Amino acid sequence: MIDNKNNFRRYIFAAGATLFFAGFWCFGCYVWKNSSTFLANGINVSAFYSPAVMFFRPLTLLFASWLLPTFMEQLCGAKPLAFPWVKHIRWLVLTMTTLCLLNLFPYLFNHWKSFFGITDSTFVTLPITRNFEYEISVLTLEYPWDYALLGALLWLLGFPQKKDK
Repeated sequence: MIDNKNNFRRYIFAAGATLFFAGFWCFGCYVWKNSSTFLANGINVSAFYSPAVMFFRPLTLLFASWLLPTFMEQLCGAKPLAFPWVKHIRWLVLTMTTLCLLNLFPYLFNHWKSFFGITDSTFVTLPITRNFEYEISVLTLEYPWDYALLGALLWLLGFPQKKDK
């Protein structure tokens, strides 16, 4: 009974996060589509569209592609992999996904600077991953479905890990 309650909470959280991120993604695309109206009112369109495409789209795909197999697990009885080596691969995929998402923050911040009236033209970067920020942002823009694959891979690897009783 407790396991079903925890699963239900996990599904509700994932579904809510998917809808939340999808809403911001759709809003950014709406602003972009109606950019002439927003530009006429002096609103910076790229401050809405860039985060929608570079951050909210990947997160929507990540959560949705984890959520779908999770529902299928309940409906069809499918199970994630349960080998001893899976936990190491799971941490590797989680770390890779987190680093990819963190590398998008400088681009978001640089697009939002003009929205908040900051006129500084220097590009803010993360000092640790300075060489990879551009490559990851290009991959995110050109291949957003990579995040869907990461979400499905996380489910396959048993994320989040169920506690042993």
